[in-house]
Amino acid sequence: MIVTYRGSVNRWECDENDHLNVRFFVQRHWQTLQAGLETLGVSISAAQLSTLHIRFLAEARIATPLTGKFGVVTDSRGGTTVIFTQLCHSVTGQCLSSALHDVRLQLDHVPEETECTIDSDLGPRGIPETHSAFADLPYADLAAHNFQLIGKGIISGQEVTPDGSLCVHHYMGRLSDSMPHLWINLFGGTSGLDSGQGGAVLEYRMGFHRFAQLGTSYEVWSGLSRAGRKVQQFTHLMFDAGSKQLILDAQAVGLRMDLESRKSVDLPDDVYAQMKSKVLLP
Repeated sequence: MIVTYRGSVNRWECDENDHLNVRFFVQRHWQTLQAGLETLGVSISAAQLSTLHIRFLAEARIATPLTGKFGVVTDSRGGTTVIFTQLCHSVTGQCLSSALHDVRLQLDHVPEETECTIDSDLGPRGIPETHSAFADLPYADLAAHNFQLIGKGIISGQEVTPDGSLCVHHYMGRLSDSMPHLWINLFGGTSGLDSGQGGAVLEYRMGFHRFAQLGTSYEVWSGLSRAGRKVQQFTHLMFDAGSKQLILDAQAVGLRMDLESRKSVDLPDDVYAQMKSKVLLP
């Protein structure tokens, strides 16, 4: 793998949990990928991204120095190329986040120094390499399966690339911004959760079916796929609000985190019982 990005975490990029928000992890991974492809003489647009599978292995707090590493997976699939990127702590070398990008392009030549294999400790773990089982669910049937409308809005000018396509990291940003509404829908408010806690994502897989453009009105419908006392799995579906066509399906694994100890915590009995009653219906 080769180094194609170096930077750090800004305070304004940190969320209510006082660590780098997931959208900016995605932004750094995408910059690492773009810069890596540039070294191979190839440019890429957001519309060429087929899937993004990202793991969050450790927190990146304010001023953390970041190094992005780029590699082309040697067992890339027919018709697409799989790019593996890592964001590492620049001093300790610890991998903070890894990502697999399945992109619609063919590389004529891959230099040996950019070839890589996926370390089993860093690759996908809790989410299968397939689209969500709900990706084919008709829009009209969402509520009947316990999906909740948690996000709604329109794509604005500062969120798009020069060709008018929504930047990759803003897909994650729109999902992240919508999550408080999912917690409210699951618990009927926030009183069931300790105010000293926050939510942390462990893994995310996003499958792109079409791409949002400048002026696109969108909706995010989400629900709980699997309930556990410590770890929960969620499904998010983003639709074009006008055509009702699916833009992306996303699967996420997350947990509750004590913001003082920075460790995961189990859900209280009453919260866990209520959560189990809201699981998505097949």
